[in-house]
This record gives sequence, C-alpha cells and structure tokens, in this order.
Amino acid sequence: MGSKIKIVIVLCAAAFLVTVLLIFLIEAPEYINTSFAERVIVEFTNGASPFSTEVEIGDVIELRNIFHGKQAVRDSPSCPIGSVRITFISDDKELSLYPAGDDCPTVATGGIGCFMLSENENKRVREILVKYGIVYPFI
Repeated sequence: MGSKIKIVIVLCAAAFLVTVLLIFLIEAPEYINTSFAERVIVEFTNGASPFSTEVEIGDVIELRNIFHGKQAVRDSPSCPIGSVRITFISDDKELSLYPAGDDCPTVATGGIGCFMLSENENKRVREILVKYGIVYPFI
C-alpha cells in the first residue's frame, strides 16, 4: 500500500510540474530581436499609391536600437494597425513590425502580439518614416 501512495504522489508532482512548465511557456514574454538586420524596408499600403522603399543605413541602425529588446505581449491592439510595415532583413531572417497609424505608441508584431514605444521613441519612429514619405496620421 505504501508504494502505491508513493507512485500517486510522484505522478501528481510530475503532473503539477508539467502544468507549471506549460503555463510558463505559454505566458513567457517574447522579446523583439532586431540585432540581425542589415537592411530595413518600409512599406505603405494605405491609399491610392502604395509604395515601399529601403531605409538608409543610419536610420537602419536607429530603428534597430529603438525596437530591439522590446517585450511583446499576446494582445490585439485597438489602434489602427496595418497600413505601414517596417521589415528588418538579413540574408536569412526577416521580422515585420506594424506601427499604429495615429499617435498611439502601439506596434504590432507578425504573430507574437504587440508592444508599446515610449513617447520619445514613437515620435522618433514617426520622424524617420516621414523621411521616406509616410506621413502621420495614416488611418
């Protein structure tokens, strides 16, 4: 009888550990990694004349620094998202981010969720995008 109780206790402990591990993996934060990017393409799809353009290297570095390390949460942003795509590119990897089209500091990721920029970061991203013909608001 004692060995059956030990087996039940071990099985319950194992089930508990597996449950905790699964919860942690499902809810673990995702961090944005832009350090790999050698190039950045910005695309504007809202309006009669959609376009895309490659970003100058100085702005590539600044955009990498702004977005790198941000913690994405699994959420659906309520701000208007989707008219602009910022794609970080290397030879073997791509990451697309979608900034909000109004003054909202929310940025959506391609499937991970979204994250927030600081007021200064959001302002700087808008200033960079204006250089490439993307003028706010674009809702």
